[in-house]
Amino acid sequence: MTSPLFAQALVTGTRPCDAHFPAADRLCSAAMSDLQATVATAADAASAHASAPALLVQAVAALGRLAQTTDRSTETARRPFRTPHDWAGQLAELTWLCYLLADQTGVDLDAEVRAIASRIVVDAAEARARAAANHSEDSWY
Repeated sequence: MTSPLFAQALVTGTRPCDAHFPAADRLCSAAMSDLQATVATAADAASAHASAPALLVQAVAALGRLAQTTDRSTETARRPFRTPHDWAGQLAELTWLCYLLADQTGVDLDAEVRAIASRIVVDAAEARARAAANHSEDSWY
C-alpha cells in the first residue's frame, strides 16, 4: 500500500511541500520533504504501514521507552540528565513513527512544523514587546 503523500508525489512529480510554497521559496525544505519521502518509501518496501491508531499506540510506547531511559539515566531525577548512549536510536524510532503517522494521515510535516516554528517566533516577539511596554522608565526597580 503506497502512502498518500508518496502517491501524490509520484503522480504529480512534486514534493509534498511544493503545494504550500513556490518552488523558488527557500522555505520549501528538500531535506524535510526528502526525509518524509524516504520514510514512506522504506515503509512501502517493508510493507510496514499500519493504521493511524496502531501507529499512535506505537508512538506512545516509544515515548514511554524514552521516558524510562530518562528515568534510569537520572536515577529517578536524583542525578542531572546526561544523554544516554541509546538516546539517539530511541528518539529516531519515535521520529520514524511520527513520520509514518503523518504519512498515513496525509499530513505534510514540513509545512506543519514550519508553521509551528513561525508561530513560536511571532509569539516570542509579541511577549518581548509586551514586556518592554510594561516596563516603565519611572519604575522603582
